[in-house]
Amino acid sequence: MATFGSFALLLALALSVYELFAGSASLLRRQLYSDRLGETARRAGIAVFVALSASAVALVVAAFQNDFSISYIFRHSNIALPAPYKFAVLWSGQEGSLLFWAWLLAAFGFLVRLRHKVDARLVAHASVVLAAVQIFFLLLVNFAAHPFAVVQGQMPADGNGLNPLLQYPEMVIHPPMLYLGYVGFTVPFAFALGALIMRYPGEKWIHITRRWTMVTWCFLTIGIFLGGHWAYSVLGWGGYWGWDPVENASLLPWLTGTAFLHSVMMQEKRGMLKVWNIWLIFGTFSDETPDFESYIGKDHVANIRRICGRPITVLGQYSQMLHSNWKLYIENVQDPYHASLLHAFNGVMKMDRLTMEGGINMGTGGWHHISYSKMTVDPGGEIYETAPLRSAEISAYGYGLRDRSLTDVWDDYGDRISLSVQTVFPTFVLQQLRNCLAFRTAVPRGPRATELMWIAFGYADDDEARKAKRLKQSNMMGPSGLISMEDGMVGALIQKSIEGDKDKSSVMLLGGRGTDPIEGSRASEGSVRGFWAGYRALTGL
Repeated sequence: MATFGSFALLLALALSVYELFAGSASLLRRQLYSDRLGETARRAGIAVFVALSASAVALVVAAFQNDFSISYIFRHSNIALPAPYKFAVLWSGQEGSLLFWAWLLAAFGFLVRLRHKVDARLVAHASVVLAAVQIFFLLLVNFAAHPFAVVQGQMPADGNGLNPLLQYPEMVIHPPMLYLGYVGFTVPFAFALGALIMRYPGEKWIHITRRWTMVTWCFLTIGIFLGGHWAYSVLGWGGYWGWDPVENASLLPWLTGTAFLHSVMMQEKRGMLKVWNIWLIFGTFSDETPDFESYIGKDHVANIRRICGRPITVLGQYSQMLHSNWKLYIENVQDPYHASLLHAFNGVMKMDRLTMEGGINMGTGGWHHISYSKMTVDPGGEIYETAPLRSAEISAYGYGLRDRSLTDVWDDYGDRISLSVQTVFPTFVLQQLRNCLAFRTAVPRGPRATELMWIAFGYADDDEARKAKRLKQSNMMGPSGLISMEDGMVGALIQKSIEGDKDKSSVMLLGGRGTDPIEGSRASEGSVRGFWAGYRALTGL
């Protein structure tokens, strides 16, 4: 079996190399023989699937035959291993997983090449991209992680067996579901890259790949849920999710894939978000996508756990149309000192002042930020009592409200932090404004419009009184409240002013040029510059 499986892997590699070069040559030339060459490349891609199927079957048969002369079988199987787990040996270790990955990629490529008549030239470009990806994995299984390497010396009488943590029914279906999700996104990636290379007009590549993307997303979703249940039942985490690198590696492509499924509808119906969709599908496929903690930073993960680390209850959801570009809104959120300037209510009611103890925490690369303050610590409060501007506001508004429950707050976390606004680049916001907790997402609706989606939440152990107070505070902060109403207004004003003076520009620096925050102060534009640093990095500006 070892010799047969190894030969099949080498044959698959040779066929993939031929498909890559023959397919590329046929696309670069337009002569009659180029079409024939392209057809041989397509058939070579189909043959790759046959060769890899033979190799995968050989490894599974070796597991059932207890062929411990193969090192991989010796390390991951034994005589007493139940039949379902012998079958699962194929993806129980690194070498077998890579072979299984390569086989799934060949299977998806096989289906693509069978449907080549939907658009022969686009499918030909996509097939070349798939062949290049296939070669990468075949190089790994042939030379770096060979699943048919043999044991040196005498053949062992029995194997080491499968890791006990993996001997669980969901082990038989959880990894295949994840791999079907991971590998499946290669197909829309290949079509997107092929469409870019050939400067394909229109959105037909989206119509072709829509079903691929939806099915792939479903597989990945099922895999994530099964993995969470396995972690809860077997690993004993005390929960379904632990933010470990393996879980994050499945979550990030799921997030970008979900965003792609939604935004691609905008491109189909209105011709919008074309560049955004290309970036989303590239990010979903990319093997360089970092895990979540590396992407935002340890302190930022810690803040998410601080707020979302216990069972939550959704209190409601609503949306707000902003008459400005989405970047203006996110820039506004990442501007930590605007709250006490724009929102006079905050300063007058002693809800948020720059004199309060607080700070800014920048995430990885400066792309993300957390701005926080402690309502109970205000060493410079007298400034608001004596300064002309603030004293005038106090005279106008007074010191209190008729309904004092709006400012009747309690310490949810025991750290005295009463305001925490966290952004995750590009469009996610996690807010803790007193006891008003919410997720926000800025959804672009065109170059001049953004829909701000809010999900207000509390905790499962809240009593009815606390739920009522959280909802009341949510109404104060939400679309009909002073805070978000003013944010929407100022964004619309800036949008209009930008469009009125497109040929002019003005720059006002505050606090330097870098993305580092000012120690002990929130009067800094470092987080704003950090947002634009991330935007420029991804768009190549």
